[in-house]
Amino acid sequence: MVTGMGNGLTIRVVVFTFIFFKGNLLTATFTTTPGVIQQGYNFLKGFALETIVTAVLFSMVGYFNGHD
Repeated sequence: MVTGMGNGLTIRVVVFTFIFFKGNLLTATFTTTPGVIQQGYNFLKGFALETIVTAVLFSMVGYFNGHD
């Protein structure tokens, strides 16, 4: 469980940082409309923290489901 959380957190902190600070580049790969890019970036910024929480949560859920 701890190894899974460590690996997940390492990757997800990088993803969080990219989404939070450069999410507009990610949304710009799907459209060229400035308003849509900005709204997509705003959505991703709100979602970015969940990427870190999910790393911990999924590791714990998997551990406890497999632990009898």
